[in-house]
Amino acid sequence: MNWGVEVIKTIPMKNHYLTLFILIFISIFQSKACTCEGSNEIKNISDLEGASFIARVKVKKLKLIYIAKSGDLNDRSFQLVEIETLELFKGKKQTKFFDNSIFSSLAMDFVVGEEWLIVSFLKNGKHYVDGYCGYSEKIKNEKGEKINKYYTYLLESNLDKVRRFYGKEMPKPQDGVLRTYYANGQLEVEEYFEAGKLNGFRKFWYANGQVQGIQFYKNGKLHGNSMKFFPNGRVEIDENFFDGHQIGERFIYSEHHPDPFEEKKSHRKPNEYYLSDQQTFDANGKFIRWRRYDFYNKIWREGF
Repeated sequence: MNWGVEVIKTIPMKNHYLTLFILIFISIFQSKACTCEGSNEIKNISDLEGASFIARVKVKKLKLIYIAKSGDLNDRSFQLVEIETLELFKGKKQTKFFDNSIFSSLAMDFVVGEEWLIVSFLKNGKHYVDGYCGYSEKIKNEKGEKINKYYTYLLESNLDKVRRFYGKEMPKPQDGVLRTYYANGQLEVEEYFEAGKLNGFRKFWYANGQVQGIQFYKNGKLHGNSMKFFPNGRVEIDENFFDGHQIGERFIYSEHHPDPFEEKKSHRKPNEYYLSDQQTFDANGKFIRWRRYDFYNKIWREGF
């Protein structure tokens, strides 16, 4: 979470320790109270009917606002997010919105310089987003690197869908190659089309030129091997598809940076790079089993 924020309103209290206790208690209370029962994938335009402001924005400044009336734990703390509107889809152009999720388990964790698709709702004359249960999604990190939804198997991100719903869809070739670039000139995505559908390799790069992911498509559907890589080049995800559904084994790798105490306690050196999850599917894409490993290559949990 980004704590480089400015507190613009505080309520003076005699006991500073009491103030700290209340804020910690609020944080814990709100964190435990938050659950997300639904997906944040936009399925159709009716999902956006109640939204007051939908736009692609860039985060310019963050201000943390505390509201505490005599220590009343029912009062909320929230974050004012100042933005630059880059692409407007619904509502009037805005320069700010409020984030209710900052002290919850569903916190958006905004960082200055990031680009987001923001779907906000009007409450008491102010525009609010309510965490990852909503439809807002990060598009680029503070370095300008695109957050590719490669591993979700979605050909359309929420941003793609919003553009299509509101008649601002980005043009794609019927046949040929489509390339997009980072601001520094580095190739970001390269994808091939035949008859308006993805066919062949689809590749992603980090802003530094390192390959981020490779997929293969056939008639607009994932087909064959797909891989995603960490910024250092190590494999993060290795999986296979047939006609759009997942088959065989899906391997997910993790990186771990152990501390000396951890190694001394276990009397052995943990792996810094290891298989963390393994999922198995049959030839028809039906899920069979999953396994989760610790960084000693031992099965920690499994399910069927």
